[in-house]
Amino acid sequence: MNSKVKVKEKFQISTIFYLAIVLFVSYFTYFRGYEYPNKLFWDENYHIASAYKYLDNTFFMEMHPPLGKLFIALGEKIYHPNDNLDLSSVKYKSKIKIIPKKFSFKGLRFFPALFAFLSAGLFFILTYLLIGNAHLSFLFSFFYLLDNALIVHSRGAMLDGMQIFFILLSLVYFTYLFSLKKQKSVTQYFLIGFLISIAASIKATSLILLICPFFMFCSDFTNFKENHGFISRSFYTELSLKILTFFSGFLLIILFSYFIHYSVASEVRDGKTYKVSKKFLELVETKQVAKILNLPITIKESVKYFLNYQKGVPTLKPGSEFENGSHPIFWPFGKKAINYRWEKVSQQKIKYLMLQINPIVWSCGFIGLLLSFVIFIGHFVFNIHWECRKTFSFISYFFISYVCYMVVMLRIDRVMYLYHYFIPLLFSLFLFFLSLKMLFLNSWKRYDRVLYFSITTLLISTLICYWYFSPMTYYKPINIAEFMSRNWFDIWQYRIIYY
Repeated sequence: MNSKVKVKEKFQISTIFYLAIVLFVSYFTYFRGYEYPNKLFWDENYHIASAYKYLDNTFFMEMHPPLGKLFIALGEKIYHPNDNLDLSSVKYKSKIKIIPKKFSFKGLRFFPALFAFLSAGLFFILTYLLIGNAHLSFLFSFFYLLDNALIVHSRGAMLDGMQIFFILLSLVYFTYLFSLKKQKSVTQYFLIGFLISIAASIKATSLILLICPFFMFCSDFTNFKENHGFISRSFYTELSLKILTFFSGFLLIILFSYFIHYSVASEVRDGKTYKVSKKFLELVETKQVAKILNLPITIKESVKYFLNYQKGVPTLKPGSEFENGSHPIFWPFGKKAINYRWEKVSQQKIKYLMLQINPIVWSCGFIGLLLSFVIFIGHFVFNIHWECRKTFSFISYFFISYVCYMVVMLRIDRVMYLYHYFIPLLFSLFLFFLSLKMLFLNSWKRYDRVLYFSITTLLISTLICYWYFSPMTYYKPINIAEFMSRNWFDIWQYRIIYY
């Protein structure tokens, strides 16, 4: 008995040690030097403009839910490094085109970079909960730590790094609950709804997590039937209560974030009313919009603005040389690498900041998708019963979530970009880990050296690719020949910037 306790304690210590290493590496890949470059890139000119509207109590409407931009504003409020600058080119703008000299991004990028850095720890924990092997979970965590596309986008004052943190946090809790061989409590349903709500309050694509409670309902149904042999009326009564409680938790943060938004962004300036209804504008001008009883109309107006905004977004133009968007069907292959910004530093050298994938990481995600599809076909077509039932359940969850997300993306008419694939990329990586466990279960159990050697070799390749593409991740100078040598596939569509 004492020997078992010692082994368990040793295992827990090693797991904590691995987690510490993961966060240590994440600090250097995601967080260190996040304020560089001290220039705007991609959607920062919109999100920073929104953040300053919060800081100046300026009324505005936005296509995204407010929580992410509130975090960006909070970072600037905490550090306030630009208080002594003339911010007339930044304040009250819908889109920032010019920033003053010596402008600092330390506060504005703080929370996006911080959450992206901490997400590495959640990625490790979630992988461990899924596959139950701390050593392999540690190795697999480097897929998140070393993906160039995730890194470069998460270090900007944008929403995706924060969104991914709360998606992973929701998945960690969901995985823990789904693994329990007993009925989930009402409180647990409330908490999962609460966590999903935080992610959805940052970006609407987080709504894909609503598949989580469906799987929990199915798990409760199965567990109850196995324990009692039948489904009673009390089960359905309790399930109804759980559904109600889940949506109570889900709506809580969404409503609260809009309450904070309209409490802070309360002053109409320069006649910018964003074409809201007269009734809603009256509530804004009389400071009544943030009251609890008026939240339904505020949500309605926000949704209406979102739908109208989407209609104004241009459609994809595949033949255009300057089109940065790409069709969702090509996202798993890295189409299209986006030049976020560039700058000539000498006659031969140019600095590029690019949304460029780590091809090893994304290839493993695509392989995971194919392997999970084969596992599905084997189960439902050829009636193959896999030994690890729980692993199959998680494969089902991530595969269905991936397919549902991509189906929605394929039905959207507006132009979409490669970073919209980040969520299904994470799903596909978890499918890769789970599929390997399912297909090589015996090697997995006996800590087969060949398996560990193969995964270690794969991660060394991942590290080499990360290093090779890192100049475009951290805005380091390279010449044209070096730049084009990284254009491995035509589908990436690199574009040389000439001066």
